[in-house]
Amino acid sequence: SLIGGDDIPFSAMTIPPLTTMRISRAAIGILTVNLLRQRIKHPDWPYMHMQITGTLVERDSTAPAQQT
Repeated sequence: SLIGGDDIPFSAMTIPPLTTMRISRAAIGILTVNLLRQRIKHPDWPYMHMQITGTLVERDSTAPAQQT
């Protein structure tokens, strides 16, 4: 199996079509700006790790593992 990122349009045109992760760039941008604002206001706060959930776009480049 092979999985790409960003769900670019070309992913659907490859042979086989590439499975990919779709992640909202707008959500990443909003989160980044909010974190930067908080860091400017509170430079002594500890570092934070954030997660943004994405959507798996299943195409033909993934399949169950074969039994041997």
